[in-house]
Amino acid sequence: MKNLKFLLLIFFTITQITQAQWFIRNSGTTNNLRAVSYISPNVISIVGEFGTIIKSTNGGLNWFFQSSNTAEHLYSVDFKDENYGIAVGRNGIILKTTNGGINWIVQNSGTTNALNCVSCLNLDDCIVVGASGLILKTSDGGNEWDIIPSGTTWNLNGVSYLDPSKIIIVGLATILISSNGGVDWTNHPDASGKLLRGIDCIDELNYLTVGHGGKILRTSDGGLTWESVTSSTTNNLFCVSFNNINFANAVGATGTIVGTTDGGINWMNQPGWTNQNLFGVSFLNPDTGITVGNYGVIRMTNTAGIPVELTSFTAALKNGYVELTWETATELNNHIFEIERKSESSDYRLIGFVEGAGTTTEPQKYSYVDKYVDPGKHYYRLKQIDFDGSFQYSDEVEVFAIGDMNFSLIQNYPNPFNPSTVISYQLPVSGLVTLKVFDILGNEIATLVNEEKQPGTYEVEFSIYSDEGRNLTSGIYFYQLKVRGPEINSGQGFIETKKMVLIK
Repeated sequence: MKNLKFLLLIFFTITQITQAQWFIRNSGTTNNLRAVSYISPNVISIVGEFGTIIKSTNGGLNWFFQSSNTAEHLYSVDFKDENYGIAVGRNGIILKTTNGGINWIVQNSGTTNALNCVSCLNLDDCIVVGASGLILKTSDGGNEWDIIPSGTTWNLNGVSYLDPSKIIIVGLATILISSNGGVDWTNHPDASGKLLRGIDCIDELNYLTVGHGGKILRTSDGGLTWESVTSSTTNNLFCVSFNNINFANAVGATGTIVGTTDGGINWMNQPGWTNQNLFGVSFLNPDTGITVGNYGVIRMTNTAGIPVELTSFTAALKNGYVELTWETATELNNHIFEIERKSESSDYRLIGFVEGAGTTTEPQKYSYVDKYVDPGKHYYRLKQIDFDGSFQYSDEVEVFAIGDMNFSLIQNYPNPFNPSTVISYQLPVSGLVTLKVFDILGNEIATLVNEEKQPGTYEVEFSIYSDEGRNLTSGIYFYQLKVRGPEINSGQGFIETKKMVLIK
């Protein structure tokens, strides 16, 4: 067996598998934006100061103004479908629309208190909270609002209307919980001394609330007990939004964005590319979200703020082989890396794969050894594939190899396979090559190659749709390479057999 010799060009690169975590969108206004509702994949509604209401019908690419019929500051908005929405704000203002904001109608709130947050259970039932412990409730879609005693005079800042019975409200030194639709309230002692600004619930047990000084409290038992967790910031946090049971994001002062991937236990900072205060955040699904803030700032994400960030990709000579190594800073839904190679005379071909780490905020290191390289210049790249099938390519690295090769039959890929797999082999000299497939009893299934071949590396596809493969059942099969020729010293030539598995 002869050793493979190389002259190697080694490249280091920061690759293109890096998506912006939060990207900029132009709102068309410099007014402060205070709240946002991500209604559907295309429709988003934002409210702000001086009666500002802007809407997008193409997923945030473009925005247009809607007439609010008020100059009051608007602090909160909630839509239950693309037509029905409620917005609230300063001096007791309540606005209602039933046609997607084409018309906003001022409702009679019966108060001049600032109204800080609205949450709707459905098209009829909504809760509004505000200054001096004010709670308003409607059961007729916002036409009539009733004052509900809260038992406190502290300002109330956030509300989540979870189900017909369960309502959670937070504010200054306040976590109010009702289990009978707002008839009775219990103020949880864990709220003592804290100024809480936002609350969100993903189900009947798991809630998050955020506030001043980077304060985050979480509960997984429906609010019976609350745990204070480290948020990775001391900046004030104004709003929080669950993406799913594990993912959530909170936003706050001076462009602060923090995210969690484990239900709120651990949090990491995410760059928002702004130093403006961010007041509202809303997610459509686990990946797609939006945050808004002062001076018309809008930031959006389609990766929950977490990219698959490939920080390095290198090639190096190790023990006569080419070793590829790469590192990621963070990953989101990363299923697999496929390794592809091409030469100056061929296109990119798949040569192997390495499993990804799924979703993680911890740095990851990967490597792959390519033992079968023809003399000449070669290029490598990574194809990073998500669990949903979406993919991205890295930049490429270049290798120049010269020298002798060995006989080798390479493990098929993929394995197990369905419907097809690729079998590769390598020849250091010319010879008569046969490549055959056998079943587990030794019966010949197919002859894939039977001809003279020159030195080099070859690939052949075996498919269940071929004449030989169409009647095969799931199970174990073998493929065997035989090479005979005058330059091969062994009397029997070169013979090697490997196993593959078909799954139907």
